[in-house]
Amino acid sequence: MTNGTTTTNANHGTITGATTVGDIDHFGILTVKGRSVAGDDDNNTAGCIKLGDTDAKIARFDYDPAGTTSLRIDNTKDSASAEIEFGLRTSGTRKVPMQLLGDGTVTASSSSGGLKQVARGFTTTIVQPAGKAFTSFRIDHNLGTQFIHVSVIEDSGNQEVVECAIRTGSWTQGQTGANIADCGSPAAATVTGVTSMGTQNNGTADETANDASKKRYSMVTFVAAPAVGTNYKVVVTGI
Repeated sequence: MTNGTTTTNANHGTITGATTVGDIDHFGILTVKGRSVAGDDDNNTAGCIKLGDTDAKIARFDYDPAGTTSLRIDNTKDSASAEIEFGLRTSGTRKVPMQLLGDGTVTASSSSGGLKQVARGFTTTIVQPAGKAFTSFRIDHNLGTQFIHVSVIEDSGNQEVVECAIRTGSWTQGQTGANIADCGSPAAATVTGVTSMGTQNNGTADETANDASKKRYSMVTFVAAPAVGTNYKVVVTGI
């Protein structure tokens, strides 16, 4: 690089400003456009940067302008332990305030040091259908963990917290139930009501199925059947 601000070159004449030679660095704004790989979108307002060699094991920064737009940061390694870290530097040491793993785990830094699992949440609404007297309701929270806290709150009136028996997993076997259209979020049939608690679905011998069931469902049981048309908001938090 020249030290002066003006120099001359036999081929180009006077050059104002320093110039660089012998390096491959990019100076100024780098614009990458023409395609979103993740969105499979060939568009001049899309762009993608790939780090690595094999598509099955690369890092990818991808922007897709389609619809509401998506900015994706991908680690394409197919592994539960594959990770994406967000790093910062504090007092000369690299810190990781947040880490994402391939199994869906999201951890963040805590005041005690180290990374702790970030809580996940789900909400839905229990409504007693006409002509029914269900006391137990299966909640399909699908949070991927059996370590949950469930709150049941009146959806109107004093909006008091209601004490209910909570059990992880699906316990509707042997009972006749009916899906109840969800009034909350997400909008789906996420509640199944049964007259009373049944036996555990899939049987105790099927530990794999039971483990998966515990990470997806929870049972909410009232002391007495709620009145028809009475709404209860259910909030499930899991870690």
